[in-house]
Order: sequence, then structure tokens, then C-alpha cells
Amino acid sequence: MSKYIYLDQNKWIELARYDSGREKKPELKEIFDLIFEKSLSGEWVFPLSVIHYNETVTRKQEEQRHDLAKYMGIISRNWGIFPFGMYKKEELAYCMDNKKYPYTPIKYNPGCFLGKLYNPEELLSEQGIQVDKKKLHEVNKFLSQFNFFLYFVEQEKEVEVLKEDNLFYQSAFEALRAEDNAHNIPEKLKFDILFMQCFKAEYKDIIDQLAVTEQQKNNLAYDLFKKQIPHSFYVDMALIYYSKLKNKQRKNDINDYKDIVSLAQAVPYCDAVITENYWSSLIVEHGLDKKYNTLVSKNINDLKKLL
Repeated sequence: MSKYIYLDQNKWIELARYDSGREKKPELKEIFDLIFEKSLSGEWVFPLSVIHYNETVTRKQEEQRHDLAKYMGIISRNWGIFPFGMYKKEELAYCMDNKKYPYTPIKYNPGCFLGKLYNPEELLSEQGIQVDKKKLHEVNKFLSQFNFFLYFVEQEKEVEVLKEDNLFYQSAFEALRAEDNAHNIPEKLKFDILFMQCFKAEYKDIIDQLAVTEQQKNNLAYDLFKKQIPHSFYVDMALIYYSKLKNKQRKNDINDYKDIVSLAQAVPYCDAVITENYWSSLIVEHGLDKKYNTLVSKNINDLKKLL
């Protein structure tokens, strides 16, 4: 059975630099070769997310951006992980009864990380091209070898919009801290502030379905958090709560939102997550790695523990 592995963008950059010869660290060779071997065999799957896409496409140096996207596409082999909050109802149903409602945000599909699913037969049909089953098999074989991640990165035109998104979320987190500093708010109500300021829109469907009274709406964020469902929502809320409201000494980083939403999907649904020291320490400190039986580390060489 394949192991799903989520790499932080910094790890992808380090590996891609080694691949292109820009990084000379000899200690990377063993894990670099192992990652290539295991991804080729399908034993290890490295899904890419919309966060990977955003952070790749906004790199300034064209040559380095191309080399990075090419390497990430080769290793990921068109596996993707849906954006956080994309299938809220499905995930909630799964968390209520995972035997009846199977769910995973990770799929073998080139548009998955953009929140889309591509069917080659439908795509061809939309263009007025009809193919028989034999030819469709050949088309699928070709598409499986095509580097879609590199293709998507090279098509992106709205780079400045993606950069502005980071500033928006940084401001939202700063407002969250300011609100918490200004009032002596009970622990339970802090989740309402957090939820309403940052994530109400993403879970509006759940609010509308589950909350009947205003009191239920007010308590929903906290109740979902205490029940630890849905999984990605719980991890998301936990990381924001511990990093923004509990640890106010840490400077608000412009990339914090991207880190949190990517980890919210990766920690519950991947077998291993290799991320930066701050997040890996926070996750381990609060037992999220053990809760979802996920290897979480800052050291990419720890992937050897999956062998």
C-alpha cells in the first residue's frame, strides 16, 4: 500500500536545488535517490497542493522557478491534494461514519490541487474529439507521463493577486491577536472570534445545516473543535489557536496562513509530513501527529522511518 508524503515547499526547493546542481550537500544524496526510487515505483506518493502551486509560481527567478516546477512535477507524478475546505460536507460525513462514507482529499489527477478533477475522455469530447477505448488507453498513458504541474505553473498570469492574498491573511491574523489582547475573553468564546473573523465563509454550509438557533451558531466553532471534527478543520483551528492566540510572542509571518491550511489537510490524511521546525514542533507538542498516526518532522531524512 502506498504511503502519502507531504513536503513543505522549503524541502521541495532543497531537493530541486540538489537535482539541478545548485545544492552541493552530500548528505542529501541518499534521501534524494530514495525519493526518486520510491516515487517511481509508486510506493511513496508526494501529492502537491494549491499552496505548492502558489509558492512556486510566485518565485521571481524564471530559471529556478522552471527547474523547481519540473522537479516537483516529476516526483509528484500528477498526484494532488484538494485545497482545504473544498469538500466540507463530504469530510464531515466521513468523520461521522468513515465506514459508510469513504473520503480522502488525495487523488491521482492533474487538476486535483486546483480543486478540479479532469477526465481525459470528457476533455476530448468537449473539443469534439471522439476516441475509442484503445486510443483512450494510449491517451491516458501519455497524460500519466505529462508534467502537468510544470504546465500549470508556466500558464499562470495573476502572480500579483497571489501575493496580495498573503497580505490579506496576515492582516486577518494580526486583527485576531489585537481583538484577543483588547478583551478578557473566556476560552470558549475565543473560538467564536477566531471562527467568525477567519473561517465563517468556508464553513457556512455546515453552519446552515447544523446550527438551528443563534446560540448554536455562536458555539459551533468551539463544539466542532471539542469534537475534533472535521479532521482538517480541527487541525486548522488548533494550529491557529496555538500559534496565534497562545503564542503571541511569535512574529506573524506572511506565509503563516498558507502553512496552516496546507498542514490542515496534510496531517490528518498523509502518512508523513516534513515541514519547518516551528510547525513540526507545535504539531508534536499537541499530539496531532499521534492522533492521526502521522510521521511529522523537520528532517527529510526521517522519511527512512517509513521503510
